Amino acid sequence: MSCHFFETLQRDVLDIIIAEVAQGIRGAQFKTFCNMRLVSKAMNELIEPKAFASTTIDFTRLRTGRQLECLAQGTGPNARWTKRLKIDFLFRVASDDSPDIGRRGQWDLASQQEQAAQLREYQNKFLIPAIKTLANVKSVRILFQTFRPNDEVIRTISQLHKLQELTLVFEPEWESLKPFPDISPLGNLTSLALEGIPSLSLKSIALVSGLISRSPMLESLTLQGATRDRGTDDLVDLAELFAGALASPAFVPRLRKLALRGRTRRFIALSPACVPYLGALINLAIDENQAIEGETVDESTFWSALSSVGLRVASLRIYPVTPAVAAYLESYSGLETLNVSRNIWGNEDNISVAGERAMASLVFHTVLPRHKETLRAFKICDIRWSQAWTLGRYLDSVVQCNELRTLRLLFHYTSDRRSPDIPVYTLISQVSARLKHLQKLYISLAKYPIDTHPIDRAPTSMELYGVCEDYGVCDTDEDEVYEHASAFEEEVCKIKIHQASFEIYVDGAGDGKLIHNPNAGRFVRVACDYDFYGY
Repeated sequence: MSCHFFETLQRDVLDIIIAEVAQGIRGAQFKTFCNMRLVSKAMNELIEPKAFASTTIDFTRLRTGRQLECLAQGTGPNARWTKRLKIDFLFRVASDDSPDIGRRGQWDLASQQEQAAQLREYQNKFLIPAIKTLANVKSVRILFQTFRPNDEVIRTISQLHKLQELTLVFEPEWESLKPFPDISPLGNLTSLALEGIPSLSLKSIALVSGLISRSPMLESLTLQGATRDRGTDDLVDLAELFAGALASPAFVPRLRKLALRGRTRRFIALSPACVPYLGALINLAIDENQAIEGETVDESTFWSALSSVGLRVASLRIYPVTPAVAAYLESYSGLETLNVSRNIWGNEDNISVAGERAMASLVFHTVLPRHKETLRAFKICDIRWSQAWTLGRYLDSVVQCNELRTLRLLFHYTSDRRSPDIPVYTLISQVSARLKHLQKLYISLAKYPIDTHPIDRAPTSMELYGVCEDYGVCDTDEDEVYEHASAFEEEVCKIKIHQASFEIYVDGAGDGKLIHNPNAGRFVRVACDYDFYGY
């Protein structure tokens, strides 16, 4: 590459280009990317910080042993540039006669005992020294597996003085009776995520509470439960995790983002006692609470307490939208993001069709009008009783939110036009005419007419595309889904629209999107990676 190239573009522009390239490369491409450092000293200065910004330790890869040995020397580019560390798979602490199998049987040729023994020796000798050399690490993600050197790894990363962000992921097989990892050496975090938590015992509550109190600058907290029932699910007030921090005379509320996701909501409840810790909160994501045998816990006093202290979140992901939630959102204006998304692990029988209709009415008639001047993203997804959210009743409330940039909607559609929802033309023309700032429109399609659904049950996954009976397992034929989504796209592309600034993504239509062609005055389909930001 000539020097003229570097003279033409400014350094910050080159940094952006290299960073974008580095994000999308994997495998052999990464090796080629690293070799580009040899082109010149200037190229090396650009590429090396991006190529080695992230390091992964994963013993399902045969090269990991040698990788650790090189890292332990502390003289390579990882020691200079790594800011993100990911620990995905380690060997058991004690040797075993059987192969040490990784997640879902990912273990390949190294399952042979000789190779496994050699790699375990590398781990015992170089794992801790290698981690210690990564002095610039700011973010760590660890997969906790049973019988691994978890506590030793925790003690080591606690010595990384620049560490700010920590994600601890519990493997699916981690039962609640297993000892909670000793996280007491950790502190001074700005972001903490605990994913796959089986439950919270008294000891684990004390450990998590202690870590939060030792992190006075904590800005982000995510608690996500296991994807299946594990443990006793004893109910815990979130305030118990904040008790230590709130007891400090020097406490100042710093938390800006709180997420309680998945089955965490089986054992964590919200009360007014936790509100003092949330004084700086702007981003809140809360799944449905089913803490007592699937029955929803009354948390209305929590929402009342938020209103009474004048706390105004800018971003909210919530389900269900209860009268208490709606009353809180009606108490102020300024909401920028609203995501109404059901917890796919939740109890589907908790809310009836009538309850869903009441919820939709609250969202469209109470919440949206209050925030129509500030709302920039509005999303509805994973709704079981989708017929309650038909756009025929509520589209006008949506298009009044004229500052929207991102919009995700449920739409009932049949290619023979028997749908009781509004015509496709009405949807696209109204959105394009009234939402002038919209950039992305996401559509989830329900196939059959609303009036064919019995009122005493939710539609099956054959009747509602985009919502599966079991997460990750959908009994809908993929070809049928694709044909249905493609028919919708074809109808959109026939509509004459003179001006539209947004892209359209349709669930089930594959890797592609619809963009407006101003010369043709229509939408056209182009290939692209699916943009999952819509979820």
